[in-house]
Amino acid sequence: MPDGLEDADGDGTRNAIDQHRRPVPARLKPDPARAFFDVAPQARDCGVRTGDARLNRCHFGERQSEVEVVLLGDSKATMYLPPAITVAEQEGWHLTTMLKGRCTPVLGTMPRHQRSFDGGRTCRQWRDRAFEQLRADPPDLVVLVFSDDDVLVDGRDRKLNLEQKRRALSKGLAKTLAAMPPESAVVLLADAPRSTINAPRCLQREPGDMSACLTLRVPASALRIDATIRRAVREAGGAYRTLQDRICPYQPCPLVQGDLLIYKDQGHLTVTFTQQLAPSLRAELAPFLPAPPLPQPELSATPLPSPEP
Repeated sequence: MPDGLEDADGDGTRNAIDQHRRPVPARLKPDPARAFFDVAPQARDCGVRTGDARLNRCHFGERQSEVEVVLLGDSKATMYLPPAITVAEQEGWHLTTMLKGRCTPVLGTMPRHQRSFDGGRTCRQWRDRAFEQLRADPPDLVVLVFSDDDVLVDGRDRKLNLEQKRRALSKGLAKTLAAMPPESAVVLLADAPRSTINAPRCLQREPGDMSACLTLRVPASALRIDATIRRAVREAGGAYRTLQDRICPYQPCPLVQGDLLIYKDQGHLTVTFTQQLAPSLRAELAPFLPAPPLPQPELSATPLPSPEP
């Protein structure tokens, strides 16, 4: 039986729920009242907002590195920016970001928010510029991250149902990976499990019992979307990687690990928590990159002895 589903005390309630039947930790970080603002400090300078089509690239790590990594995506990619910076600095990678909130990088798809704002014009322009830059200067690795629970619409602004969305994502991901430079490895980092409630708000209402705020199960529709993305990426020659087991190690998914609050809202994680994912992120990405060069031995300045006559 999977961890967390057991009922050790025989009271009819899973262990995973029982262990959350306790008050909110006194030193919980961030404070639930401030969790919504717990975002990457680089987000304001490096992200591109709705209505803006600029390709606003930021650079982190070792600028002169022979290992080039690009983080491409929407606000879910920005969510993973702090651990990505940590890994780049530790490994000596040059990390470049291409980030635009609420604009999925999956070609041929359009979120309803973007369509209603300007017909999707600036989102399409930003994507075109991002892929043009990738092809002009191919990195060793492109890490693709996007929200898989966005409402997608067709060309007439009609919401796609589940099956239509699955077909659109499958076709769009094939097109997206085909547009990538052939020299670059592509890793799609899966979206984080979504909470069915706003955890920080709930924890403020229920400070004495965190179990009242748990998401009891992952919706079947989310599982089907995830399976579609996984299959489409692999069929197109990319790699699918996930940190979901680190974020949600058992069901129902916890809201708190130790003294860290995991969720800032229903779909985004606090960066206080995601910073702890740096070792796991490195483990997922490093196999796709060339090994760092070995240090060269220093030449001795001591002259070699002359051979005896």
